[in-house]
Amino acid sequence: MMDMSAKRIMLFGMGDVCYDIISSFNIKLKEYLENKGIAVDLINVNGRTGYSRDIVECFEKNSYAAAISFNSAGEGMIKGKDGINLFDHYNVPYYLFLLDHPMDHYVKIVNGPDNMHVICIDRDHVDYVRKLRPDTEKIHFILPGGMETGGAKDASEADFLKRPYELVFTGTRKDLSALGDDILSLEPPFKTIAAELAELMLSERQLTNDEALERILKDNGLEGLPGSDFAAMENVVNRANLYVRTYVREEIVRILMASDIRFDIFGNGWDGLMSEAGENVRLHGSVSYSETLRLNGKAKLMLNIMPWFKNGSHDRIPTAMLNGAAVLTDHSRYLDECFLTEAGNDEKLFFYDIEHPERVGSIASGILADRERLYRTAGRGREYAEGHMTWEQTGDAVLRLIEEASKFSDNINF
Repeated sequence: MMDMSAKRIMLFGMGDVCYDIISSFNIKLKEYLENKGIAVDLINVNGRTGYSRDIVECFEKNSYAAAISFNSAGEGMIKGKDGINLFDHYNVPYYLFLLDHPMDHYVKIVNGPDNMHVICIDRDHVDYVRKLRPDTEKIHFILPGGMETGGAKDASEADFLKRPYELVFTGTRKDLSALGDDILSLEPPFKTIAAELAELMLSERQLTNDEALERILKDNGLEGLPGSDFAAMENVVNRANLYVRTYVREEIVRILMASDIRFDIFGNGWDGLMSEAGENVRLHGSVSYSETLRLNGKAKLMLNIMPWFKNGSHDRIPTAMLNGAAVLTDHSRYLDECFLTEAGNDEKLFFYDIEHPERVGSIASGILADRERLYRTAGRGREYAEGHMTWEQTGDAVLRLIEEASKFSDNINF
């Protein structure tokens, strides 16, 4: 049994990418681990060379229970002079915590160390990784916790209703025509497969990316690909997934912009739609991830549009809840299991259906018109998130994985 007091954990920073979300996640996980008495070393890998020397120096000086990376590129594939992955050479388990669909990280998954664990935020993503990594015991489902600003809770319904924003959305708008051109730039047969894949997912929106691709491959006489080849194909044509996500995001936002709801949008690219918007819409431009946290504490209702995660969740949901905002989101099987109830019966968030996007405006209007229901749902959501969706719960789950792999469970008490 290893002595936990001599063990450390390594994290990897990525600077300001992804609205500095990775930096924020690192801060939360570092705080959690240090509160548990575990020393943490944070290696910055974004936009710099030579960080592998920092890793080697740390490994030579200290003993590590694990290294944990959020989406980070490169460090999980570094090899030493002997040609062996650094994490395998020093026998340090490497945990790749993916915040996207794993097809976007195909190379990292395939070329990562032998002693690599992959953490997914959608249960279907676990199945994708299993096509590429034979050790199913090292593939896990864990959701990132929400963030809260530390602001005071709304003491009453009146306080909640004083929040300055009715409906808020945070996110960028990408150029759909450019994404379509990206698909058309693929070589045959990938161009055909990607175009048909995007068309199918938009026409049958309950399908996962994997389910849709299986049908398209069958239609093109390519059914029955081995798991690893299927996963590779999904990576090659993943532009279809990005196109579909972008299309649906813009579609939902356009519908709400055309309604009479007071709608505040934070993110780049939406000014191109202002000709369609009424006086009810306010565009605020890009904001940092830390600023989006504060917005959650000022909104009555936060809009979430899932990034085609059909059996998982997104950190926007617990973050909104923890900051006292009600959430309006599309479905996933995981979210339905946790939150789907009869209307008005112990609601903790609100749903709309991306298969019927035309209804989202009336759904949002009805929610905002019933102020008591809105306030009660926000309160129940916050209470649920405080008990089930914090970074303490995420940290506990990650640490349990490390405990099991490293066999030092007797040295940590939860």
